[in-house]
Amino acid sequence: MSNQTFLIGTGGKTIYACCLTHDEQLLPLHENKSEQGPSWLLARDDLLYAANEHDDKIEIFTIDDRIQGRLTSKSIISSQGSTPCSLDIDSTGKWLAVANYGGSGSSNFVLLPLNKSNIPKENNAQIVSIDGHGPNHDRQSHSHCHQVKFYQNNLYVIDLGT
Repeated sequence: MSNQTFLIGTGGKTIYACCLTHDEQLLPLHENKSEQGPSWLLARDDLLYAANEHDDKIEIFTIDDRIQGRLTSKSIISSQGSTPCSLDIDSTGKWLAVANYGGSGSSNFVLLPLNKSNIPKENNAQIVSIDGHGPNHDRQSHSHCHQVKFYQNNLYVIDLGT
């Protein structure tokens, strides 16, 4: 097994780069600063998308060094909802899907078109709110989108509350 570099979103203000060595040692490599709360990470080509759940933003980084895990913040956009918790990009590379958990408020999922540089265009967002509740009203009083996932030609949205 060769060394494997990976990134960890912590919900704090740092994305950690670590290495799992061929002899199964875990080594810290680099600390990348983020605006706030990078929990869900999605790498695509030379970009990393981070769902910043504490400030309802998506932060986009360039991946400058894949070996050391060095990133540079390139853009910060609104998640178009509250508490973003999951991201995915469709197979055509034209759409970024965002699951907004919603906290104590309403939940939604959002489709953001990507420009030629793979940066989401906020002004063309398609926002879909989900109404309803689950069978356990104390825990599922309203929708809570947990994950978005493109598979083949479909977008799947996993929801706690409905």
